[in-house]
Amino acid sequence: MVVQEATTRPEAGAGPRLAATAFLCAFASTGVGFLIGGRWALPALNAFAIYPFYLNLILAGQRRRAVALALLWAIFSSEAMIGAAYLFPGRAEKVTLRGAEYRDEMFRWIRTGQGPESSPREFLPLHARELGLFAAAALVSGGLGALFLGAVLLNYMNFYVAALLSASAHPLFACVFAWQPYAMLRVVGYILVATAATEASFGAVARYRPSWRKVASYAAIGVALLVLDVIVKAAAAPAWARALRWSSGF
Repeated sequence: MVVQEATTRPEAGAGPRLAATAFLCAFASTGVGFLIGGRWALPALNAFAIYPFYLNLILAGQRRRAVALALLWAIFSSEAMIGAAYLFPGRAEKVTLRGAEYRDEMFRWIRTGQGPESSPREFLPLHARELGLFAAAALVSGGLGALFLGAVLLNYMNFYVAALLSASAHPLFACVFAWQPYAMLRVVGYILVATAATEASFGAVARYRPSWRKVASYAAIGVALLVLDVIVKAAAAPAWARALRWSSGF
């Protein structure tokens, strides 16, 4: 029997439960990750915390709720990471995989306008390689690998945001521009691709047959958002660097 997207009216309280689940998973895993340390431990805890709930929704045919859960998890994980890294910058640098490297790269870009962020020739191969790795990880791990890579990405981006706010002469202004809009498109695109790949990966599991039409639809929308991310980034990144330079006082 093919699992179909749920068409019934959402049960009462489903939305608050999704939000509460995402909130608890994000903040608890980030807090424990900061306590125990280890650059691989933090994203692993982030991913393992949310994975059972995310997978259960996908296998129940509730893809929209799975996407909503993952989006809320990304938002709350960002809030938790920014807050922790702002309050404990030294600890954050130790536990954030690629955090210091990305922070330094982005600070150079803000100050000079130069770097991979503003160069399609440099960022296009990186984006393509990242997408291939992300989709492959989702397929071979039933989605868990995609959540892990997503957590790595979110953590180092949010570590940079916290560092920017801390170094900024005008943190209230800087926080408006700290997350680039094209990066937000990328996060949503990756979640849709991960949801499609997770369901597809369970196609070989006995007694479960994916809805391939839904898998293709979610994957296509996700890839479209990732293409839009590239287009917007190529057009807007130079101006966004100037906006960050102005708002932060760099």
